[in-house]
Amino acid sequence: MLQTLALIRARADDPESVARLARSQERELRTWLYDDRAEAGTSVASDLRGLVGEIEDARIHRSGDGGTEAVAIDVVVVGDRTPTEATRALLQAAREALVNAVAHGAPPVSVYLEVGASEVSVFVRDRGDGFDPGAIAPDRFGVRESILGRVRRRGGTAQVVSRAGWGTEVRLTVPVDDTEEQR
Repeated sequence: MLQTLALIRARADDPESVARLARSQERELRTWLYDDRAEAGTSVASDLRGLVGEIEDARIHRSGDGGTEAVAIDVVVVGDRTPTEATRALLQAAREALVNAVAHGAPPVSVYLEVGASEVSVFVRDRGDGFDPGAIAPDRFGVRESILGRVRRRGGTAQVVSRAGWGTEVRLTVPVDDTEEQR
Protein backbone atom coordinates (compact mmCIF):
# COMPACT_ATOMS: atom_id res chain seq x y z
CA MET A 1 0.00 0.00 0.00
CA LEU A 2 2.88 2.39 0.73
CA GLN A 3 4.25 1.80 -2.75
CA THR A 4 0.90 2.70 -4.27
CA LEU A 5 0.66 5.88 -2.24
CA ALA A 6 4.17 6.87 -3.35
CA LEU A 7 3.22 6.20 -6.99
CA ILE A 8 0.04 8.25 -6.60
CA ARG A 9 2.05 11.15 -5.19
CA ALA A 10 4.61 10.86 -8.01
CA ARG A 11 1.87 10.87 -10.64
CA ALA A 12 -0.33 13.56 -9.11
CA ASP A 13 -0.32 15.43 -12.44
CA ASP A 14 -1.85 12.42 -14.26
CA PRO A 15 -5.42 11.98 -12.95
CA GLU A 16 -6.08 8.90 -15.10
CA SER A 17 -3.03 7.12 -13.71
CA VAL A 18 -3.91 8.15 -10.16
CA ALA A 19 -7.48 6.86 -10.55
CA ARG A 20 -6.20 3.54 -11.94
CA LEU A 21 -3.75 3.10 -9.06
CA ALA A 22 -6.37 4.01 -6.48
CA ARG A 23 -8.90 1.57 -7.96
CA SER A 24 -6.33 -1.21 -7.99
CA GLN A 25 -5.43 -0.56 -4.37
CA GLU A 26 -9.12 -0.41 -3.41
CA ARG A 27 -9.73 -3.82 -5.02
CA GLU A 28 -6.76 -5.30 -3.19
CA LEU A 29 -7.89 -3.86 0.14
CA ARG A 30 -11.49 -5.05 -0.33
CA THR A 31 -10.24 -8.54 -1.15
CA TRP A 32 -8.07 -8.53 1.93
CA LEU A 33 -10.89 -7.28 4.17
CA TYR A 34 -13.92 -9.10 2.83
CA ASP A 35 -13.06 -12.10 0.66
CA ASP A 36 -12.17 -15.49 2.01
CA ARG A 37 -9.06 -15.13 -0.12
CA ALA A 38 -9.67 -18.11 -2.34
CA GLU A 39 -6.63 -19.48 -4.10
CA ALA A 40 -6.39 -18.67 -7.79
CA GLY A 41 -8.49 -21.03 -9.88
CA THR A 42 -10.75 -22.13 -7.01
CA SER A 43 -13.51 -19.51 -7.28
CA VAL A 44 -15.54 -18.35 -10.28
CA ALA A 45 -16.38 -15.13 -8.40
CA SER A 46 -12.73 -14.36 -7.66
CA ASP A 47 -11.74 -15.17 -11.22
CA LEU A 48 -14.40 -12.75 -12.51
CA ARG A 49 -13.24 -9.99 -10.16
CA GLY A 50 -9.67 -10.60 -11.30
CA LEU A 51 -10.47 -10.24 -14.98
CA VAL A 52 -12.54 -7.11 -14.29
CA GLY A 53 -9.55 -5.64 -12.47
CA GLU A 54 -7.27 -6.43 -15.40
CA ILE A 55 -9.65 -4.71 -17.82
CA GLU A 56 -10.00 -1.66 -15.56
CA ASP A 57 -6.23 -1.39 -15.24
CA ALA A 58 -5.51 -1.85 -18.95
CA ARG A 59 -8.28 0.15 -20.60
CA ILE A 60 -9.46 3.72 -20.86
CA HIS A 61 -12.81 5.02 -22.07
CA ARG A 62 -12.99 7.70 -24.75
CA SER A 63 -15.32 10.40 -23.49
CA GLY A 64 -17.71 12.34 -25.69
CA ASP A 65 -15.55 15.48 -25.58
CA GLY A 66 -12.56 13.68 -27.11
CA GLY A 67 -10.79 13.13 -23.79
CA THR A 68 -10.25 9.93 -21.89
CA GLU A 69 -11.34 8.69 -18.52
CA ALA A 70 -10.43 5.72 -16.39
CA VAL A 71 -12.68 2.69 -16.73
CA ALA A 72 -14.79 1.55 -13.79
CA ILE A 73 -16.87 -1.60 -14.02
CA ASP A 74 -19.59 -2.29 -11.46
CA VAL A 75 -19.53 -5.93 -10.31
CA VAL A 76 -22.34 -7.80 -8.57
CA VAL A 77 -21.85 -11.47 -7.65
CA VAL A 78 -24.43 -13.89 -6.28
CA GLY A 79 -23.02 -17.27 -5.30
CA ASP A 80 -19.79 -19.03 -6.12
CA ARG A 81 -18.40 -22.39 -7.13
CA THR A 82 -15.20 -24.07 -8.19
CA PRO A 83 -14.44 -23.29 -11.84
CA THR A 84 -15.08 -25.90 -14.53
CA GLU A 85 -14.26 -25.93 -18.21
CA ALA A 86 -17.73 -24.50 -18.87
CA THR A 87 -17.33 -21.63 -16.39
CA ARG A 88 -13.86 -20.86 -17.74
CA ALA A 89 -15.35 -20.53 -21.23
CA LEU A 90 -18.12 -18.36 -19.78
CA LEU A 91 -15.60 -16.03 -18.13
CA GLN A 92 -13.53 -15.81 -21.33
CA ALA A 93 -16.68 -14.79 -23.20
CA ALA A 94 -17.54 -12.29 -20.45
CA ARG A 95 -14.05 -10.82 -20.74
CA GLU A 96 -14.58 -10.24 -24.48
CA ALA A 97 -17.99 -8.70 -23.80
CA LEU A 98 -16.50 -6.37 -21.18
CA VAL A 99 -13.70 -5.26 -23.49
CA ASN A 100 -16.30 -4.50 -26.18
CA ALA A 101 -18.50 -2.63 -23.67
CA VAL A 102 -15.56 -0.44 -22.65
CA ALA A 103 -14.32 0.11 -26.20
CA HIS A 104 -17.64 0.63 -27.99
CA GLY A 105 -20.25 1.35 -25.32
CA ALA A 106 -20.56 4.03 -22.68
CA PRO A 107 -20.44 4.05 -18.90
CA PRO A 108 -21.68 2.84 -16.63
CA VAL A 109 -20.49 -0.65 -17.52
CA SER A 110 -21.67 -3.43 -15.24
CA VAL A 111 -21.31 -7.17 -14.89
CA TYR A 112 -23.59 -9.47 -12.91
CA LEU A 113 -22.62 -13.06 -12.09
CA GLU A 114 -25.16 -15.51 -10.70
CA VAL A 115 -24.17 -19.03 -9.69
CA GLY A 116 -27.05 -21.46 -9.42
CA ALA A 117 -27.25 -25.17 -8.71
CA SER A 118 -27.40 -26.17 -12.38
CA GLU A 119 -26.16 -23.11 -14.30
CA VAL A 120 -23.94 -20.06 -14.09
CA SER A 121 -24.95 -16.80 -15.77
CA VAL A 122 -23.13 -13.58 -16.56
CA PHE A 123 -24.73 -10.38 -17.81
CA VAL A 124 -22.55 -7.57 -19.19
CA ARG A 125 -24.22 -4.22 -19.77
CA ASP A 126 -23.22 -0.82 -21.06
CA ARG A 127 -25.27 2.33 -21.65
CA GLY A 128 -23.92 3.22 -25.08
CA ASP A 129 -25.76 3.97 -28.30
CA GLY A 130 -26.52 0.32 -28.99
CA PHE A 131 -26.14 -1.44 -32.33
CA ASP A 132 -27.89 -3.95 -34.55
CA PRO A 133 -26.34 -7.38 -33.81
CA GLY A 134 -27.83 -8.68 -37.08
CA ALA A 135 -25.78 -6.13 -39.02
CA ILE A 136 -22.43 -7.60 -37.96
CA ALA A 137 -20.53 -8.52 -41.11
CA PRO A 138 -20.05 -12.28 -41.63
CA ASP A 139 -16.26 -11.87 -41.60
CA ARG A 140 -16.33 -10.28 -38.12
CA PHE A 141 -15.86 -13.05 -35.58
CA GLY A 142 -15.43 -11.11 -32.30
CA VAL A 143 -19.00 -11.19 -31.01
CA ARG A 144 -20.06 -14.21 -33.06
CA GLU A 145 -17.27 -16.60 -32.04
CA SER A 146 -15.33 -15.13 -29.11
CA ILE A 147 -18.48 -14.46 -27.12
CA LEU A 148 -21.56 -16.25 -28.42
CA GLY A 149 -19.86 -19.26 -30.01
CA ARG A 150 -17.58 -19.89 -27.05
CA VAL A 151 -20.56 -20.27 -24.70
CA ARG A 152 -22.73 -22.22 -27.14
CA ARG A 153 -19.94 -24.74 -27.73
CA ARG A 154 -20.16 -25.52 -23.98
CA GLY A 155 -23.90 -26.21 -24.26
CA GLY A 156 -24.86 -22.77 -23.00
CA THR A 157 -27.01 -19.95 -24.27
CA ALA A 158 -25.77 -16.57 -25.42
CA GLN A 159 -27.66 -13.51 -26.55
CA VAL A 160 -26.91 -9.90 -27.37
CA VAL A 161 -29.72 -7.43 -26.71
CA SER A 162 -29.11 -3.90 -27.95
CA ARG A 163 -31.37 -0.92 -28.51
CA ALA A 164 -30.77 2.70 -29.41
CA GLY A 165 -30.79 4.89 -26.32
CA TRP A 166 -30.69 1.87 -24.00
CA GLY A 167 -27.28 0.34 -24.63
CA THR A 168 -26.21 -3.26 -24.98
CA GLU A 169 -26.51 -6.30 -22.75
CA VAL A 170 -24.74 -9.60 -23.36
CA ARG A 171 -26.49 -12.51 -21.61
CA LEU A 172 -24.45 -15.68 -21.15
CA THR A 173 -25.38 -18.92 -19.35
CA VAL A 174 -23.64 -22.28 -19.14
CA PRO A 175 -24.89 -25.46 -17.51
CA VAL A 176 -22.81 -26.88 -14.68
CA ASP A 177 -22.78 -30.27 -13.09
CA ASP A 178 -21.17 -31.01 -9.76
CA THR A 179 -20.01 -34.34 -11.14
CA GLU A 180 -18.07 -32.58 -13.91
CA GLU A 181 -14.36 -33.14 -13.56
CA GLN A 182 -12.82 -30.16 -11.77
CA ARG A 183 -9.50 -29.02 -13.23
